[in-house]
Amino acid sequence: MINVKFLILLITLIISTILSLYIFSKEAEKDKSFNSDTNIKVLNRGEDRITLKPGYEKIGNLQARKVDSWSRETPSSSMRVAQYKLDYVRGNGQLVVFSGIGGSPDENIQRWYKQFKSESSLPIAETSSNWEIVASQLEIKFVYFEGTFMKSDMRMNSVTEELKDYALLAAIISGANEPYYFKMTGPSSLIKSQKSLFESFIQSIQKL
Repeated sequence: MINVKFLILLITLIISTILSLYIFSKEAEKDKSFNSDTNIKVLNRGEDRITLKPGYEKIGNLQARKVDSWSRETPSSSMRVAQYKLDYVRGNGQLVVFSGIGGSPDENIQRWYKQFKSESSLPIAETSSNWEIVASQLEIKFVYFEGTFMKSDMRMNSVTEELKDYALLAAIISGANEPYYFKMTGPSSLIKSQKSLFESFIQSIQKL
């Protein structure tokens, strides 16, 4: 005759095995469903899991809608969070992103003014356009002006080239732990053609 205790133990073991297999299969289905979602990009490099929105890319602690016509490059300086080439055909036009740099937003705008020489009788600061918006709970300050760009060698602190009919279009984003500076420079005609796209790109930015 079969021992009652042994029978109960055997039945318990069988039920536990079936339950474990069921739970494992459900977890596997969940993982498969997550990994098959190609519209979500997950980044994890020893930090909290970061999920990017479809069509977005990571810029520091921010995410922004990717612009296909801009070519992202390896930053040429450790001070730059990101760097883009706007026009590979003619080799001009650049967007660089900074964060963690010294000075207030207004102080950095004043520094940008000094990088340009006015092509009129008025100072650059007086011909500059400035406007502010709030998007995704971020405060954004835009600035745009034109003139002769005094391209310099930052290491030598000297002007290497004077580029006439150039423009600067920039956005300063506050509210993401520290300010982010998006600075676009290039020929005036190119920067004007990128203005609407740049504003749309900036307004898409969200904190991660």
